[in-house]
Amino acid sequence: NSLKLADEHHLKSIAFPAISTGIFGFPMDRCAKIMLGTTIDYLNGDTGLERVTFCLYGGEAYQIFANELEKLSR
Repeated sequence: NSLKLADEHHLKSIAFPAISTGIFGFPMDRCAKIMLGTTIDYLNGDTGLERVTFCLYGGEAYQIFANELEKLSR
């Protein structure tokens, strides 16, 4: 819904934190798959969004997201 709201408000960019993956323990790999997959699907549609930023904490989180993005790009 956040992506849709961003479009409704004519935003060009939006940022998402990988919330609940820290002390709440949501698995980072599952988070990456959900966040990236949903965003890619949305951006493949009719949208005015030009940039989506994912706010991650640390190199391990970055690598997990980078690996998942590579899988989804195949």
